[in-house]
Amino acid sequence: MKRIFTARDAMEAHFVKSLLENAGIEAVIEGEFLQQIRGDIPFTMDSLPKVCVREEDFHAAEVVVNAHRARLKNRAQSQGPSWTCVCGETHAAQFAACWKCGAAKPSDTDCT
Repeated sequence: MKRIFTARDAMEAHFVKSLLENAGIEAVIEGEFLQQIRGDIPFTMDSLPKVCVREEDFHAAEVVVNAHRARLKNRAQSQGPSWTCVCGETHAAQFAACWKCGAAKPSDTDCT
């Protein structure tokens, strides 16, 4: 088996595995239970869950995974830039209010 994707958590690993399986590519997840002992082991890329496929399926799996990465990138770009609240806290574009002080995200027409 060859690693095709390193996930940030088990949920993302299972999502990518399901994308691959829907494309007819057998996939397995390695290391998904290492999350349960984070803190007891060093946090490295090796301690994150990995999605693996057979060597002969690697190129087909690469197409599926690259399409997934492109969708994530497009979604992040379409949400716009991060914004800074009047209290100084910085937030990602998708948040409509400040978690720290509760102020609403300024609209594009607001003056700064």
